[in-house]
Amino acid sequence: MSPPEHRTTPPPEGTGAAPRPARRGTSFAARENRAGLAFVSPTLLVVLVVVVLPIAWTVLLAFQRSRLVDIPTSGILGNWTLRNFELIFFSPGFWTSLWTTLVYTAGSTIGSIALGLVAALALRRPFRGRGLLRGSMLLPYVAPVVAVAFVWEIMLSPQFGVVNEWGTRYLGWDDPIAFLSQRSTDVSVLGATVPVPVALLTVIAFEMWRYFPFAFLFLLARLQAMPGGIEEAAAVDGATPLQKFRYILLPQHHARDRAALGAALHHDVQQVRRRLPAHGRRRRNRHGRGAGLRLPDRALRRRRRGRPGPRPGGRAHRPARHLLQVLRQEDAGGGAMTATQFQNRLFGALRWVVIAFLALITLFPFYYMLVLSVKPIEQLLVDPGRIWVSASEFTLDTYRAVLTSTEDGGQGFLLLLRNSALVSLGTVALTLLASVPGAYAISRLNFFGGRHVSALFLAVYLFPATLLAVPLFVMFAKIGLQGSLVGLAIVYIAQTVPVSIYMLRNYFATIPKSIEEAAALDGCSRLATMRRIILPLAAPSLMATGLYVFMIAWNEFLFALLFLAAEPGLWTVSLGLQQLANGIEVSKTVLMAGSVVLTVPVVVLFYAAERMLTEGLTSGADKS
Repeated sequence: MSPPEHRTTPPPEGTGAAPRPARRGTSFAARENRAGLAFVSPTLLVVLVVVVLPIAWTVLLAFQRSRLVDIPTSGILGNWTLRNFELIFFSPGFWTSLWTTLVYTAGSTIGSIALGLVAALALRRPFRGRGLLRGSMLLPYVAPVVAVAFVWEIMLSPQFGVVNEWGTRYLGWDDPIAFLSQRSTDVSVLGATVPVPVALLTVIAFEMWRYFPFAFLFLLARLQAMPGGIEEAAAVDGATPLQKFRYILLPQHHARDRAALGAALHHDVQQVRRRLPAHGRRRRNRHGRGAGLRLPDRALRRRRRGRPGPRPGGRAHRPARHLLQVLRQEDAGGGAMTATQFQNRLFGALRWVVIAFLALITLFPFYYMLVLSVKPIEQLLVDPGRIWVSASEFTLDTYRAVLTSTEDGGQGFLLLLRNSALVSLGTVALTLLASVPGAYAISRLNFFGGRHVSALFLAVYLFPATLLAVPLFVMFAKIGLQGSLVGLAIVYIAQTVPVSIYMLRNYFATIPKSIEEAAALDGCSRLATMRRIILPLAAPSLMATGLYVFMIAWNEFLFALLFLAAEPGLWTVSLGLQQLANGIEVSKTVLMAGSVVLTVPVVVLFYAAERMLTEGLTSGADKS
């Protein structure tokens, strides 16, 4: 074998220099690794400074004996002790509080997922007005938590709350119930007295109401991505709704290969059809074939061509075997059609009951907020149970009191709206600048440490915001950004960058790589490809991510209180509404007007871009 030829570069004409060897080109993997590191470095630097460093500082402070005023001057080394943990673990009420937190977290999570699953099953089939109802069911999640918390507080008030008024008037309650302040009450069940934690259950119910739309959104996207032929085949062969839910819908959330599941289930359903009586084969189409036999699954085609299909004992085949056994048992008893017809009618009626119930619990708090905002406080005190306002009672004085400047005796919410808009828009710009390069790198490029960086971006999102509060406050106080809107916008990056990376990464992954390869052949660099091709194609996802970040910044309260409490002229609307609630002379109707002012902008934005936001949040949700 002859040695490889070394190409040389001729010297420029008119010089006597000898020709020099051409520089050997770097490999594609090396260039991709450098590009990935270059793109991810700015995002990684922001996450390390704004999120990882404060978390590490908090962990170090946990092992030191320092007061709040000593934190800026305390060093990393010295004063190490475990006394802090000893004081916490042996303090009275710690273990009780920990148990309450665990119950609250488990109850809220399980309840939100269960309610979201029920909502997804009820709304998965199209009907007139489904799009509007789906958007309305997301309102508890996108609405400012401060506003909806005040609405719930007034609704459950024992003095003038509508729930207690209806309970004593129509449900036979002896006394009003202090839902938010009563620790527990004794309830007699079958002769036994059972203590019921009223306040804890109320808070769990609020969290379920607030977060079930998030679970509903992802579960609905997953259900709608399921091949429809699987359920059709099972329905043709007499499977009841409960059997389809247990053996088809639930496994769809765990099976890694939906095509294999569809092929396996189709194979077993064909065996069932041969054993069912003629009256069990319903709804034939005009070609004489069962309506559920249209299964264009890739795995099924591979099996027909003689290629390997789903393994008979595999995970995707298991649900089909269970469904086959159940149908055989019911076929032997002769009750398959009766059970199917009964369950179809029962769940068909229950579906509309569930839809009406979900619409009621979702929209009623917002309706109640709006009604109270245009009602005089006297009418609320006289008749708390009336949830409408007559033309003679209708007033806008509450909105004038909220929007008028403080110099003229109002609450000055117009200034607060401007501050919130500036902070939210600034947060959107900073978040997109920080997250787009990192999301592009971890979704499109193979570089050293890519998986670890992606895991880091996801892990930092799991830490609570309160863990970052003290270190960020100290850091920004040292650099003079403690009481400024710019500092607050930078702080919000700690909450928005991780979730933005997740949303953008999933969308970037759907863009065909052949487009980038064609651009590279035409001489485009990585930066030019991202700027001229990837970003224009990802414009819907960028808009959805920007809208979601805007809502997070608009609704945020904790960091606004921590950084701007001493600067009333820089308060955001959420902070101003909280301070308005603390006022002794401020009526509840004025508070509801402030809640409406805080809620309306984000709700209008949400409805204007609801489809984009939904697709941005659920992009990748239908992937196994």
